[in-house]
Amino acid sequence: RRSYGDSCLNHGGGLIEMTGLDRVIAFDAAAGVLVAEAGIGLHILCEVAGFVWRQPGFAPTRDRIALMLPVMRKLSYTRAVAGFTRLLRKLLLAGVSPETAFVAAANAVPNTVYKNQLLTGGVPVLRAGNGLDAAMQASGMLEHDPLQLLITGQRTGQWSEMLDKVTAYYQDAAAKSTEDAKNAQKRLAILVTMLSVGYVTIGAVAGPLKATMDVFGGAGFGE
Repeated sequence: RRSYGDSCLNHGGGLIEMTGLDRVIAFDAAAGVLVAEAGIGLHILCEVAGFVWRQPGFAPTRDRIALMLPVMRKLSYTRAVAGFTRLLRKLLLAGVSPETAFVAAANAVPNTVYKNQLLTGGVPVLRAGNGLDAAMQASGMLEHDPLQLLITGQRTGQWSEMLDKVTAYYQDAAAKSTEDAKNAQKRLAILVTMLSVGYVTIGAVAGPLKATMDVFGGAGFGE
């Protein structure tokens, strides 16, 4: 049996990792709470946590956590709106009815918080016989200026052109948000590495950070 003091050393006395968990006792995915005892390598914990983090059933919790972080919230929001308006336009041009197109585009939004906001806010308005501009306004997803473009497009019959402008606006915003998120990731990696020198391997730090970035911002824009 090895003491807690030398648990991070291999048999030759070299530092291999910080050992902090003995066994995983329980994990509550909804609450994001992990209960464990001392002894399992930190890199193993990171792998297990990363695996659970990426599971579909954990998506609502993961998405809520993402929106608590300013950088990730902006990234998630701009990508959600850009993807939604782009797909909505394609479906409308293909002859799909407004309600069906709206629901399909909303269901394609990766962030469950924004998906539910579109579905619960916009769909009832469409079913009541109102236009897409009213549905978007009711969902609360668009900022003032983009929303005014859609309202103008609905009234002038230039809905498709205005959707193009709104999509381009949010795609540009998403590109900037992606760069901001990458820069924040780099700063966080440097900070964590500095704090963990002598205790954890760099791989144990880089792995979870990369997995988090892949989950929140890895998917690019489709055509």
